[in-house]
Amino acid sequence: MMQVYLDGKLLSGAGQSLSAALESALDAAGADRLLIEAVADGVPVPAEHLDEPPASEPYAGRLEFTSADASGLARATLSDAAGALVDLKPLHELAADRVREGRIPEAMALISDVLIRWGEVRSAIELTSRTAGAAGYDEAGSRELSEVIRDLASRLTEIKRALGAQDWSSLSDVLAYDMDEQADRLRNWLDRASTG
Repeated sequence: MMQVYLDGKLLSGAGQSLSAALESALDAAGADRLLIEAVADGVPVPAEHLDEPPASEPYAGRLEFTSADASGLARATLSDAAGALVDLKPLHELAADRVREGRIPEAMALISDVLIRWGEVRSAIELTSRTAGAAGYDEAGSRELSEVIRDLASRLTEIKRALGAQDWSSLSDVLAYDMDEQADRLRNWLDRASTG
């Protein structure tokens, strides 16, 4: 018979399948908490099992879930994203320098890294925006964020245009100046949201 725990507390009537146990743990955690870890018999539950729980019963002998405060987790995620933007600024300048020097293959590798990191920051923002009561997502904060994201999309489009046209002068300018400005604006918003 499977025993199911949430944050060290035994859940009675949680069922024997992973699906039933997940549902029970989510109900017990409530709307203000997120499940952040699942361990079956001392081994982390594979992500594919969480996405599509197998029907086997019992799923394990002991299934342990850990939860975290949703708004606290959102603030921590936004704070990490702000830190990532600080790390991005030197990469913008380095990529711009490589373009100016005509070292295009090196610049392309750096630009690829820059775009991946910007994508990670955007993913963090999108994930936290779905958290009930997440900091920074009040009406004014959401409007400001929408404006920053719209401007960022415009700059990223300009990077793609400049790359396609091999317009190295415009590319280096966007990287060196516009992207740093975008990083500063978004970091300011993230700093306020993560402490709010």
